Amino acid sequence: MGSQEKVSARESVVSFESLFLSKTIFGEYAKELHGRHKHDVNALVNFLTAALALWSSIILALDKDQIGLVYGYAAIVALTTPLKTALCHTAMVISIVFIPQLQPNALGLDISFISAIAITGGYLVQEIIRIVCGEETTISSLTGSDSTKLILYLLYQMPSAIEGIFTRKLFLPWMVTRNRMFC
Repeated sequence: MGSQEKVSARESVVSFESLFLSKTIFGEYAKELHGRHKHDVNALVNFLTAALALWSSIILALDKDQIGLVYGYAAIVALTTPLKTALCHTAMVISIVFIPQLQPNALGLDISFISAIAITGGYLVQEIIRIVCGEETTISSLTGSDSTKLILYLLYQMPSAIEGIFTRKLFLPWMVTRNRMFC
């Protein structure tokens, strides 16, 4: 009986209303993520590395002529996040798509290679900052979880980083003691 209650509770959370109208799915995910980003440096680096991942993913999609994937992703985020977050995210996507970018092909570099390096490098920098700040790493928070959490992480990485920036008052954490290792 207990497992049926859990399934029905989960089904009631994932609905058209919770995804598009009340946006509670994003809200719950963002609240959980903000709980892990207690330090301003971590939130700022998360924003920067998420932007790097967004940029590299979009230029890779553009290189492979998959602009429909970019528009689909942007539409899902715009429809399932709060207005301010959706507007900022949409502006970022539009600027990446329509403002001329560095063309790695002109330099003799493969865009797939550049994207892989950018995503991997950003992820490693983010994990190092989380360790230095004494906060939970992405691997530890996603290990053993269901696939829904991973999908939400991939879908809402940039919007939740934007939301994290909006919740900060000041990016001068060295002025406030936090009893952390470094940050």
